[in-house]
Amino acid sequence: MSLDPRSSTGFHLWAVARAWQQLRQQSLRALGITHSEFVTLVGVVWLEAQGQAVNQQSVSDYVGIDKGSISLSLNSLDRKGMIERRPDPSDRRARRLAATPQGRAIARRSIDEALTDNASFFAGLDEQEATLNQLLRRLEPADIAANPPTGAHPEGEDPDHDRT
Repeated sequence: MSLDPRSSTGFHLWAVARAWQQLRQQSLRALGITHSEFVTLVGVVWLEAQGQAVNQQSVSDYVGIDKGSISLSLNSLDRKGMIERRPDPSDRRARRLAATPQGRAIARRSIDEALTDNASFFAGLDEQEATLNQLLRRLEPADIAANPPTGAHPEGEDPDHDRT
């Protein structure tokens, strides 16, 4: 067994994921949000566009982030004016979530930035990117493969577009 990390697939996966995360954090910082806020905000916008009643639990379930972390992101997005909490007409103790116009604009811009970041980050792969995608999909947990998280929307679908 070699101790050289360069012979470890896991090491390379970690190094690439770390570099991609740093690029995304830099892009999102320019928009005034964190990665967790990005995922949360786009989750709210996406669920709204699908006509669903959006609350903390539905966002948490959809994006796969625990309720405590979602709560922190929602509090921050609320303070920044990107979401609103409204009374739930069916449960006076609960709150519905809605993206504000500013929140929807930031969500759209952050998705556009993600697409730009992906294009530049993976530009050196050319046609090999499709092979990399196929290999990575084989390693994805079944629940993620069946329900891709927010920000990974199918090509051509726009989370700002009302599908109802």
